[in-house]
Amino acid sequence: MMPRATRVGAIVLLSLCWGSALAGPSISILSPKDGAKLDSMAQNTLRYRTADFPPGARVTVYMDGTEVSILPPDRGSYIMETLAPGRHRICVKAIDKTEHAIAPPRCIHLDVH
Repeated sequence: MMPRATRVGAIVLLSLCWGSALAGPSISILSPKDGAKLDSMAQNTLRYRTADFPPGARVTVYMDGTEVSILPPDRGSYIMETLAPGRHRICVKAIDKTEHAIAPPRCIHLDVH
């Protein structure tokens, strides 16, 4: 029989491995933060992080419901060139090569002045 410490360590290791295998693709917005106030005259950059994307998958950026860019998952940023003053909703979506979502989209709201 295994010592208790060894059994606990094995269970933790299996849980971590199994948990990451079940996690699947993910996407998150690093900056700007939800509710951020941005200057319309500044060069504003959207930064994102992806994990476990399958080959051929990509990131689609939406501004106020309109697709504005398709990016490779490892790029990690998008320069938001046309931010008119007002409130905007920015979303990033993870899609596979057949245009199907592979992770829940992430969205933020920005106030631009």
